[in-house]
Amino acid sequence: MADHMRTGLVTDALQAAIDAGGIQSNAIFHSDHGAQYTSEEFKAFLASNDMVGSMGKTGVSLTAKEAAHGRSPGLPFVDRIMLG
Repeated sequence: MADHMRTGLVTDALQAAIDAGGIQSNAIFHSDHGAQYTSEEFKAFLASNDMVGSMGKTGVSLTAKEAAHGRSPGLPFVDRIMLG
């Protein structure tokens, strides 16, 4: 556990999941607009692991069921794709 939410913490956790076989290539990582997810370091990590990042509109949260079905009432699921 850590007492911060820096980019390295997120990438370390994702790397552990990748190493354990829990994330397939071409996975989509959906997140909020936190600085750790919008950093160039995080975008590079996703790209180097064949993953794509996405973010919804600020202030809009999806339930797990809505996310699993790729939609939220009246809103597209993927509002922005992070490209390097």
